[in-house]
Amino acid sequence: MKLAALLAIFIGIILLGCSNGPPTGVEQAANIDATVAAAVAATRTANDVQEKIAATLRAPAPTTAPPAPTTESASIGKKVLDLVVPLSENHYNKGVDYAEDGQYENAIQEFGKAIQLDPDFAWAYINRGISYDNLGQYQTAINDYTKAIQLDPDDADAYYNRGNSYDNLGQYQTAINDYTKAIQLDPDSALAYNNRGNSYSNLGQYQTAISDYTMVIQLDPDDADAYYNRGNSYYDLGQYQTAINDYTKAIQLDPNYADAYYNRGNSYYNLGQYQTAINDYTKAIQLDPDDADAYAGRGNTYDDLGQHQQAILDLSMAIQLDPDDAWAHSIRAFVYRNLDQYLLANADDAKACSLDSLYC
Repeated sequence: MKLAALLAIFIGIILLGCSNGPPTGVEQAANIDATVAAAVAATRTANDVQEKIAATLRAPAPTTAPPAPTTESASIGKKVLDLVVPLSENHYNKGVDYAEDGQYENAIQEFGKAIQLDPDFAWAYINRGISYDNLGQYQTAINDYTKAIQLDPDDADAYYNRGNSYDNLGQYQTAINDYTKAIQLDPDSALAYNNRGNSYSNLGQYQTAISDYTMVIQLDPDDADAYYNRGNSYYDLGQYQTAINDYTKAIQLDPNYADAYYNRGNSYYNLGQYQTAINDYTKAIQLDPDDADAYAGRGNTYDDLGQHQQAILDLSMAIQLDPDDAWAHSIRAFVYRNLDQYLLANADDAKACSLDSLYC
């Protein structure tokens, strides 16, 4: 519809020119170029658009040049077609700017305008899908990724992002299928290996997850998250010392990795190294003072060391930060009993039961 409107404008200009006498070839070209220049002046130039796309995400595939014009109408049509593509990319770039600023609804509108102007703009679908994903609209995001795959079946990013949406929906095997396809198309995609490992872990396939995390480490030896994730899988397999080794490596790469300290503390706790566990919980709390789990873990460990009052303080802080933590209420009830404070213990037991039937 917009293309037709633009054509109508240009044809009207030509007819007006004809009423004043036939223009020369130079005058005609000048009129057309001036009209196009005026239309483009309010937006970015094609070169600006291409540069911005390349700098932020990935430049769209260049369009095939139309055949050389043989008539005046064909020449006008070529100018209009050349104008339409930059306009679609202009909306695309605005969408990227909005998305980077966290304004996902505005980004969706701009990507939608780009798609209206260029229905084959695969990356507009992908980035609109990412925006839907960030809004928690995972199925809508999947629809956009699927459309991008239809337009470009060899786009590894489309499969990767669709896998993320399936994973967010808890459809882990379907997510694995998409991550696997992404890896086939891009064997060096550390992100695809990492997220496939996460999906395997969610299915309880910890050894397979470890294989994927190890591949991430081979591709990127400085990826702290890969060591952390592999440590979690070793932890789930009960291999606590191996988990500690991975958490330690993650901390070496990222000294402010609060979760790595917390999980390493859990590993030390399971090995009976309580004071070392407390040190790690304390470090996690220093890095993240709102970490209720770290307070609860440290409180539980203090209780095992017979430091019941300190345990009560930590468990109370954990409950203050997360009043719905049934485990913290249950542990504090146990500590209150150690202190012969049975009324308080019974109150915590009742609260834990109300939060989670496992504690009834």
